[in-house]
Amino acid sequence: MPAGVKSVEALFAHYPGIEEKVSALDFMAARQDISEEAFKGVDPMKGAIKLVKGLVSVFGTMSKD
Repeated sequence: MPAGVKSVEALFAHYPGIEEKVSALDFMAARQDISEEAFKGVDPMKGAIKLVKGLVSVFGTMSKD
């Protein structure tokens, strides 16, 4: 299960019936597309790339696949 699915499903639990209109995966894909479009011209915060690379080198991707 991709990261974030459980949190989206929990959100859907607060809005009964919404899962009949959109699945968790479809919602996550749409949210990702909107986020990428909104932030494509935004520069990362100073030090953010170095921080993320350091975290990945220590913890890996944290994928449970």
